Amino acid sequence: EAAANGVTYKLDINNNGLPGKGLTAEGVTVRLNIPAGANVVAATDAGYQGVQGNMAVWQIPSLAPKDQQSYTITLSKAATQQDNLRGNVRWVKPAPKTGPSEDVVNIAPAPL
Repeated sequence: EAAANGVTYKLDINNNGLPGKGLTAEGVTVRLNIPAGANVVAATDAGYQGVQGNMAVWQIPSLAPKDQQSYTITLSKAATQQDNLRGNVRWVKPAPKTGPSEDVVNIAPAPL
């Protein structure tokens, strides 16, 4: 949505595990690319680590089943179809039994 100093995007991170049965995700990192030519004007500070390279980064110590964490980020200009917002969510625990020690879920592009 348009803001006075740019465009604000909302990002919701959910643990869709079943309460009492699902697992708590630990060491969660949210990374959202910043489109070329855009600057971060503001971002919610709950775990916000700033911009690293071309990625805005948030850290969440843990996210229990059915918990949700919401963030907003305001960019100096809107993303375009070519350079849309994308990113991923990684967590350290629980780790898969085989393969890399981190799991990852891609963040869907923002609707334009």
